[in-house]
Amino acid sequence: MAQQQRSHNDQKQYKKESDFNKDIVIQALHAIRNQYDRIGVKHGLTAETEFAYVWTIFTSNLSLLEKSCQEPAQLQRALLTQAGIGLTLDPSVQYSYLVVRKYKLIYDVGYRGLIKIAVDEGLIKHVKPELVHEKDNFEYRGPHERPVHTSKSFFGDRGPVVGAYAEATLPDGSLVIETMRESEFVEISALNPQSDAWKKGFSSGEMRKKTLIKRASKWWYNNASATGQSSSRLETAITYLNEEAGEGLPKKGDGPAEPETV
Repeated sequence: MAQQQRSHNDQKQYKKESDFNKDIVIQALHAIRNQYDRIGVKHGLTAETEFAYVWTIFTSNLSLLEKSCQEPAQLQRALLTQAGIGLTLDPSVQYSYLVVRKYKLIYDVGYRGLIKIAVDEGLIKHVKPELVHEKDNFEYRGPHERPVHTSKSFFGDRGPVVGAYAEATLPDGSLVIETMRESEFVEISALNPQSDAWKKGFSSGEMRKKTLIKRASKWWYNNASATGQSSSRLETAITYLNEEAGEGLPKKGDGPAEPETV
């Protein structure tokens, strides 16, 4: 049995791009080309450019090509969603991705993509999410003052992650600091035991940072409402991630928690 499993894994490992019927994907992309351009034009996206990125992605990830050949309608849906949210698939900027979750090919937005939308909508000028490790020195100074965060071994062993924070600069220049403890990330991931998003992104910190940005955005929305700015695009992206992309989060109280020094 073990030998059969190894043989099966070897077959999957050594599949080549030429093993797949790419005409299926070509036809699927052609069928939505005009619709994609109509949706994506307001965000500066074109089918010509973005579909070229799709093929680049397939070259480095044959499992996505295989899934697209098997389920071309899933690829079409993912790309039309991408056009609506308005983030490029350009691998060099890491704003958004095509991924397989729960055996389905879907569109995914990374934390950098959420930040891009927030900046584009004028909700913030800048934000940087940072992980805090056990051996770091971290001192929280309130929701509107820059925390102290130093490390004597930044490129060495900093110990396990104990929390994270995001420092956002609002359009008026003021700061808003959002924090989350590691126990909160663990709790959220435990509430999503079937989510491939947490299984594949947790160790790298991607999902921690994305979760932190989602929570921090509540403050940005409040500021946007007060100044008459739109936050609909960011809200649409987060709602999609939570409800359709398998990243649903439990409801939290408004605003950031007041953490102890970690």
